[in-house]
Amino acid sequence: MLTAALAVTVSGCGSSQTKTPGSSTPGQQTETKAEYAVVLKVLSSPFWQSMRDGILEEAEKQGIKVDIYAANSEDDVEGQVTLLENAINKGYKAIGVAPISADNLVPAVAEASKKGIYVINIDEKLNLESLKGLGGAVQAFVSTDNKAVGRTGAQYIIDRIGGSGQVAIIEGKA
Repeated sequence: MLTAALAVTVSGCGSSQTKTPGSSTPGQQTETKAEYAVVLKVLSSPFWQSMRDGILEEAEKQGIKVDIYAANSEDDVEGQVTLLENAINKGYKAIGVAPISADNLVPAVAEASKKGIYVINIDEKLNLESLKGLGGAVQAFVSTDNKAVGRTGAQYIIDRIGGSGQVAIIEGKA
């Protein structure tokens, strides 16, 4: 869904695939330069690994190349900012961001907006008021319905324990 959102967002903006110089030898292919990037939270959890795999799978179906970046840990806020700043400087047409916090990527997203780069906000919603104050914007927000996920998880537990019993809820970072 994210890759489709990236593709739809930039469709109609005169996109064309840029090829790197390559050999004309039969059987060799030139490599396509990625026009899209996604900056995820981390790749150390199955959730974000699945997100990466889904993005790459859909990108292949859409015939586009997407570069994926991720912070070293969910506490690496500055590292994630650096990844986004580097992506902005590479000149992608659109960048998807899954910010570690609502605020850590706001200045960089504003910079991307000012440079004409489309930004898709994933998972953790950016502080849109702060973003607007810096002259930035996002084109779309993509997230799960956490209430529905909670209901489904609760029903799964109820079904497994037979309707009654003790259940512990443990909170924390994935």
